[in-house]
Amino acid sequence: MRSRASFTLASAERQPRLTRFAIRFEQLARISMNIFVVNLAILVHSFLGLVVVGWFPSVAAAYGTWRHWFRESAPQWTARETWATFHHLWRGELGAANLLGWPLTLAGALLVLELRLMTHEVAGASGAATGGALTVILFALVLFAMLVWVVRAHFDQTSWWAARTTVQMLLARPICSLMLAVLGLITLWTWSQWPGLLVVFGAALPIFLVTAIVYYLGGLPGFGAPRPSRVTPHHPKESS
Repeated sequence: MRSRASFTLASAERQPRLTRFAIRFEQLARISMNIFVVNLAILVHSFLGLVVVGWFPSVAAAYGTWRHWFRESAPQWTARETWATFHHLWRGELGAANLLGWPLTLAGALLVLELRLMTHEVAGASGAATGGALTVILFALVLFAMLVWVVRAHFDQTSWWAARTTVQMLLARPICSLMLAVLGLITLWTWSQWPGLLVVFGAALPIFLVTAIVYYLGGLPGFGAPRPSRVTPHHPKESS
């Protein structure tokens, strides 16, 4: 009798653990499915815009989709809901997103070209110092590009305002900036080691993780836990 009672008690204790595990597993599966759907949406909508016009609106729509997802605490979103949210945001980003994305791309390309020229053409201490400075500037530009899309998705302001606010956040939120830098390095390493992740999840996975870092560490008003901030407060966009 005592052993049977002990077995019943142990089974009762294991059941909630199994239930919690099942819930967590389902949530992880849904998140993975939604990341895959967003990646597919990025590819399809980029080709709809002939890549040149469609890529940056797709990036903006991906950030906007995850911004809605986190704000609404919506792990139960279906693939259809995720796709519909992405498509709605993409249609509204066809003009403005390109005005932000292409200047950033041009600036990054010029920095990479200048860095290569310095590496191959200029020798000595001056070349090393200049190359180091260019590397730091390029790294800062990458951090800026990772964060500015989240700020732009959250606030109903101009891209210029989002750019200024992003610079303030990079300086005022050092832990957030550090985590974004670590994420960037891990993403590049992961893609080089497991190219299949890039094929299946593409840019949607790092965009999801960038948005998560900003949600938990960025302290944006109306997006995550509020913190004292030097960032000028503005009303965030209303969730649709």
